[in-house]
Amino acid sequence: MRNSLSLNGTPTLAGYADRLTAAPGEVLDLHVSCTEDTVEVDVVRLICGDTHPDGPGAKTEPVVGPGAGHHAATLQPVSRGSFGVAGLAGDWADGGFTLEVWVWPTTPGRGRRQGIVARPGHFALVLEADGALTLQVGGQPSARIQNGPRERRWARVRARYDAATARASLALDAAAWPPQRERADGEAVRPAVLADVPVLLAATGLDGDFADPAGTDTLDGKLDGPRLWRGVVCDEELERMPPSAAWALGDDSLGADVVPDRSGAAQHGTLVNLPSRPATGHAWNGAEQHPARDPAGYGACHFHADDLEDCRWSVTATLRLPEALPSGVYGARLRAAGMEDIVPFFVRPPRGVATADVAILFPTVSYGAYANERMQDRPFVHEPGVLGREILPDDGDLALREHPEFGASLYDSHADGSGVCFSSFRRPVLNMRPGHRNWQTHAPRALSADLYLVDWLRTEGTPFDTLCDHDLHAEGDELLAPYRVLITGCHPEYWTATMLDALEAWLDGGGRLMYLGGNGFYWVTSIDPARPHVVEVRRGVCGIRTWESAPGEHHHTSTGELGGLWRNRGRSPNALVGIGFAAQGFDGQAPGYHQLPDAADPRAAFAMEGIDPGEEIGAFGLSMGGAASDEIDRHDIRYGSPPEALVIATSQGGHSDYVLLVCEDMPVTHLRLGGTTCEEVRADIVLMPTARGGAVFSTGSIGWTAAMAVAGYDNNVARMTGNVLRRFLDPEPLDLVPTPKEHAA
Repeated sequence: MRNSLSLNGTPTLAGYADRLTAAPGEVLDLHVSCTEDTVEVDVVRLICGDTHPDGPGAKTEPVVGPGAGHHAATLQPVSRGSFGVAGLAGDWADGGFTLEVWVWPTTPGRGRRQGIVARPGHFALVLEADGALTLQVGGQPSARIQNGPRERRWARVRARYDAATARASLALDAAAWPPQRERADGEAVRPAVLADVPVLLAATGLDGDFADPAGTDTLDGKLDGPRLWRGVVCDEELERMPPSAAWALGDDSLGADVVPDRSGAAQHGTLVNLPSRPATGHAWNGAEQHPARDPAGYGACHFHADDLEDCRWSVTATLRLPEALPSGVYGARLRAAGMEDIVPFFVRPPRGVATADVAILFPTVSYGAYANERMQDRPFVHEPGVLGREILPDDGDLALREHPEFGASLYDSHADGSGVCFSSFRRPVLNMRPGHRNWQTHAPRALSADLYLVDWLRTEGTPFDTLCDHDLHAEGDELLAPYRVLITGCHPEYWTATMLDALEAWLDGGGRLMYLGGNGFYWVTSIDPARPHVVEVRRGVCGIRTWESAPGEHHHTSTGELGGLWRNRGRSPNALVGIGFAAQGFDGQAPGYHQLPDAADPRAAFAMEGIDPGEEIGAFGLSMGGAASDEIDRHDIRYGSPPEALVIATSQGGHSDYVLLVCEDMPVTHLRLGGTTCEEVRADIVLMPTARGGAVFSTGSIGWTAAMAVAGYDNNVARMTGNVLRRFLDPEPLDLVPTPKEHAA
């Protein structure tokens, strides 16, 4: 059944927008669910979300525009669980049927009924709550195999109904050792005459209409090669007789959600809630790792009972953005009966226009990867030695515990243990809110930390435009061309190939980048071309990860490209921005940076203005007490860092042993991996030249912006950042390239 947004009568208010980014004059639709019958909507400009007593304080500004006011509201359900719906023309009751399908269940016998293939009112092939396999005909049990398909083992199932004899039969065959061969038959009740009733794959029924279906009894597991024949067909004839329907679950050649019918009858199906395909099927033997080279081996689709692509809520309010609305970060503020939710969105400048020389690139793809992240509830984070500080869930984290129906992040696992590889913005994202505080750092992170940049630039009096990853992915380097300086958020971890191409082209044209974060440009990421609200990641077998891609399933569904780390694809962040992911850890006291000899280099003088020689940089911060905190990056020539880059300062030697070297830098395990013993555990501040007078300034820490915000942005972290920004805005060429003699030295 559909999940309720209200558990035990808890008042609920939550919403999302139909898209993340819009230009002035464009329209946004708001989708809201509320236990009250009216919700008040207005728009605010988001400047700072931090409520820390030592921080700048939360800051918003009201915006007057159409769409504000009171709107009718209702509690809107969420339908989780992926499945397929396929048409099946005509009446099938009189002549009986034969069904064949391969099944790979992941949670059999765990107290929940799960559909395999069904035609409501006609038949249902079901994995029962106790693990038995049953065939129902006409709504009544007809055949039952008590020892159903085993967990994570392929089994071929054949089901038959003979209308002439009113008998049904089931056969289950699994070749994996020990082999399994089960048979059952029984009497069958003649079904009613049916016409135009769909066939369901991985579900038993529909809750809702055909246009907006919600599956009941959805499956955890894979299906491969479902085929259906009219009448009773014996085993010997199955391969010779063309089926009446043959759904190629692993084939997406007709569209992202379309399941082709290869029988020739064109009874194509549609997938709901984004199951994972193509997946390795019963014929995969490991010889090929790319689905395009082995269509027969990748004939499966992996369904999950907790998949969610789109809440499909009705529109509560429509916001038409004013034509003169400045570029910035905004929020649709929802209020009802003392409850409040702010749904963020990004207003870019008018299309084809830049209104400033500076742009902040908000890492919305990374926000999507972490959307509704629930790691604080995973057992491993509570193990001794994992964290050197208390876990403090934010109100948004607590709300997620009450609302599992809002889905998970790319850091979480499905109920069957497989990793979540798709994340969507068509749902409330409760940890992407202006005041959210991270449960590990007890400080703003992601959007709430990136708003420090907005507040800082306004404090500096520097005009800026707001862009986001989705804009860059859609428009490429043309989006960046008008800007002299681009500033990243604090954690731009997830990048698509299109985004990387655009940034590289812009840098090659003389652009100047300020990478004010850590763990950037790390994971190969896709945005689904047909569904830009969907982000996809395959974890591969390397990198800091909370799950690992299944064997043979390392390629992205949405683009076909190999997933994993960009470094393993030959596009390391070190080569792009001078530094790359080095370590992560969460403890009670993060360090600042001590200066290195390059800080005294005349080429770096502009960055060091107002900072005394030897002065520690960022020995403070709202994130764990220091600027070099959370996840950190270092300069390393082995991984592509330019040797001519100036390494101004480093945090080396200042970290505790809760801060550990990343696993991709550790070919062999050893004891010296923590901050007190490993020289590679460090954050480095780097200045590097690029082509045509361009440059990159990289700070190597997620905690940098949280240190900038201390004392109202009056500190040496903010000072250095401001120095670099002013020099980068100056059109005069930058003298960062070493002389040949210096380079030789």
